[in-house]
Amino acid sequence: MVHIYYSCAFQLLVEECKKNDMQFNPVRMYADFERAIHTAANVVWPSIQTHSLSLLYVALSRVTSIDGLYIVPKDNDNRFYHGRKNDTSIISLQDEFRRLSLNTLSTIGRTILDFMNDRKKLSMVTFNCQSLRKHVSDLSDPAIDSSNILFLSETWSNDDENIDIPNFDCIAKFKRKNVRSAGVAIYQKSNNTSNIVTSNMDILLRHIREVDIGQSSIGDICAAHCVLDDGTNIIMVVVYISPNNTVNKIIKFIYRRLMIYGRVGSEELGENYHTLPLILAGDFNINFAS
Repeated sequence: MVHIYYSCAFQLLVEECKKNDMQFNPVRMYADFERAIHTAANVVWPSIQTHSLSLLYVALSRVTSIDGLYIVPKDNDNRFYHGRKNDTSIISLQDEFRRLSLNTLSTIGRTILDFMNDRKKLSMVTFNCQSLRKHVSDLSDPAIDSSNILFLSETWSNDDENIDIPNFDCIAKFKRKNVRSAGVAIYQKSNNTSNIVTSNMDILLRHIREVDIGQSSIGDICAAHCVLDDGTNIIMVVVYISPNNTVNKIIKFIYRRLMIYGRVGSEELGENYHTLPLILAGDFNINFAS
């Protein structure tokens, strides 16, 4: 069914049907015409010279694709009369369109991409999935495609579940058992030159041993040790904190699991872990009033 606008266009279509001996139901056709009054995949416009520019704009702007626009000339007159003369009523509008054409619209997405591409540094994105399996398609985005590392929280996926993200490899993940709205993961770009020294590190192994004894109700955490192509070592950590925890509980939870990267914990082990840059990302669900 071809969707049309304005009674004159409807009448033209009816006449064409009669001329070509086509079967049609005028009542049904007009009902379809009324339902199509906003937008349509196909629009038929009778090229009538007396139509105003504003009416022409309303008619032609309702089609959703140029391929679906049909301009039907009257009496085989293929001349398009509109816009051939300057209309004083729209001069200011035309001037504004010219001005806008000289100023490229800067979007937030374009600004982020320019920021990432101009610096050619390690780019990371943090994303709360609320089910990675359900929303993995949401990760198809120019900014994400240009990133090196993804920090994901609320993956809702168990440790034995593998979820593929195009062009990314999972290097670390963890989720508490018997907690549905939980789970964290770190994904690395497949062609990334950075070297992941350890996928889960001792921090995750300690957490798993603690789970065997008594699972923490505070949150999930996993980490990876990354060595950049210039030799820089970075500890990357992603955290998900369950809601309704106090700030004090959250601090203790993070401190216990990252203790070796503090000065005291590092010195106790006789290491210099506290000198390593550490990136902590994720969803903390912190109520600073608590």
